[in-house]
Amino acid sequence: MELKEKQDQWLDEQLAEDSKCKHMVIFQHTPWFLKSPEEKHLKNLNMENDLRLRMLEKFQDAGVRAIFCGHYHRNGGGFYGNMEEVITCAMGYTKAQSGLRVVRVYENTIKHDFYGMDDIPETLCLSEAST
Repeated sequence: MELKEKQDQWLDEQLAEDSKCKHMVIFQHTPWFLKSPEEKHLKNLNMENDLRLRMLEKFQDAGVRAIFCGHYHRNGGGFYGNMEEVITCAMGYTKAQSGLRVVRVYENTIKHDFYGMDDIPETLCLSEAST
């Protein structure tokens, strides 16, 4: 079995386990799209259109709620149906403001906030009632 087939099989097995988790979230390096699932393929920045749409549909059908990515060196993302893709800029080498993203997972929702380097709070309240 080739490596791609092994990876596809592993991914399908992971996606099939959705009944065991409250939220299904994917973390990956390269984003599927930068702003819109329908955008054109941009060499080395987003995924090729046919693969992108096929995988986004697979993820949505499996109940994935969010996809968190990097690679772009800027903040970006958008929605495919009710599934959100979030791109967070790099720390350091970037044309955008450097910073970090805090992701909070609650019983019924997932929330995230980006903080620029000058705006990172000293403390964070993680309770859902405070958001």
